[in-house]
Amino acid sequence: VPGPSFLETFPVGRASAGQRVLPFGIDTRGNIPCAYSQNCAGATTTSMSPCSGCTEVVGFIEHLLSLAQDTKPHTKYRFLSHSDMVNVARQYSAENNWLKLKGLNDARRVSHILTQLDDYKSLIMVLSENNIPRLQHILTVALKRGSSIRQIINTLEDSLTGAYHPQGYTGDDLDMAILAYRLGGRALLHAFSHRLALPSLRTLQAHRNFTSITPTIGPITPDQLDSNIKNLLLNPLSDSSLPRHG
Repeated sequence: VPGPSFLETFPVGRASAGQRVLPFGIDTRGNIPCAYSQNCAGATTTSMSPCSGCTEVVGFIEHLLSLAQDTKPHTKYRFLSHSDMVNVARQYSAENNWLKLKGLNDARRVSHILTQLDDYKSLIMVLSENNIPRLQHILTVALKRGSSIRQIINTLEDSLTGAYHPQGYTGDDLDMAILAYRLGGRALLHAFSHRLALPSLRTLQAHRNFTSITPTIGPITPDQLDSNIKNLLLNPLSDSSLPRHG
């Protein structure tokens, strides 16, 4: 690939001191451009040597060559060659494209952050305006699954509408269900299971053993003794079913 031409790389502005008029002439008709003095005599006393006027031009061009080959970053644009100006324009174009891309990435990042903030606000509104049963358990399960804030909000809303029922119960959930069962029987446990998402009677049967002792105010009969021994010792060992509430 051929490089830039002579006219593209020649620093006209530096050679003319910014006046756009060269102090010498340039002949570009041949394969190699030739520079000559405005006062060129057109003849020399020695073959292949410049005249006295052109001799001064040779030194000046050599000085221009050293400056053109070592262009400083702070050089004024009017002293640069056409090729240098093209390179500067390409550099600014590349920098402009990079800034545009950076602006688009920043805008996308800001939009994502604003969306996250809206999701957090929505989560706070859901928690502050609703009494969600088993909230801690729902959040624990969601975080273990790696759910996003939006997915957690959807899960909480489904829990409020009854479309989602978290699986698994903690020890506290089972203890509260047992307490409700002992105080109010099946009816109270059923109500708590639907309103507070406590374990059902079937779930308690699978996770807990109940002990029932028959009290007496008179002499203990053999039947009462056998019943209490069975409830205290034999039933837990045989994993018996829950006793009916009477």
